[in-house]
Amino acid sequence: IAENFPTDAVEVARQLAEAEAAARRAAEIAPRLGAAHAALARIAYNRLDLVGLLRETEMALALSPDDPDVLLDASTTMATLGRGDEGMRIADRLITLDGLNARAYARKSLVMLLLRRYPDAIEAVRRANAIAPGNPARNAVAGDSWLLLGQPDKARLEYAKMPADDYLRLTGEAIASARTGNPRGAERSMAQMGELYGSSMAYQFAVIPPQLHDKNRAFAALDKPLALRDPGLVGLKTDVFLDPVRDD
Repeated sequence: IAENFPTDAVEVARQLAEAEAAARRAAEIAPRLGAAHAALARIAYNRLDLVGLLRETEMALALSPDDPDVLLDASTTMATLGRGDEGMRIADRLITLDGLNARAYARKSLVMLLLRRYPDAIEAVRRANAIAPGNPARNAVAGDSWLLLGQPDKARLEYAKMPADDYLRLTGEAIASARTGNPRGAERSMAQMGELYGSSMAYQFAVIPPQLHDKNRAFAALDKPLALRDPGLVGLKTDVFLDPVRDD
């Protein structure tokens, strides 16, 4: 609830505290249950607690190395924190254990995107959709990958498969407009994002200005998610769309 329906910072903090109490109780009841630590890792992520995120993820993996739910989160956590090879090994392990689970390939697509292996990300999305089509978030990964391969028309086709008000679609379309020299199109998408989602999209807003090659605006845009402690900032080290300002 705290992740998907944020109201204000006070309420989110209360909900995360309630979630933490439940996860710690689960760990008390079953001390070798990796899923309890995977939950604690997710809570740490939402608090921008990078040390806690890594610690609890490693604990979850140590306790339950064959739990698909543990592996799902751990694969992207490791890749997001800059440990891409480890994230890829975990993603491949998940596919070995549960190769008919579309989520396994979908999660691998995210890892491949973070590793800048865009054709592999698109292929993983294709495999996921062949098993169980219908998850629009996968189209965002495919769209982002095509965009970063320099094929914006294919990217837009992927985004167009998603609901018109999907925040991932709006973010992708804004980035596509920015990267193809259409700042007005980017501004229109950003205005729609703000109207529909408000400040909960602070980090998504922040990854658009770097595509316009405006470094001052890009860094100014990052001030808001930092002030709001937006969990998206966990990805600062590896987000592909921050590459245009990564050398500054």
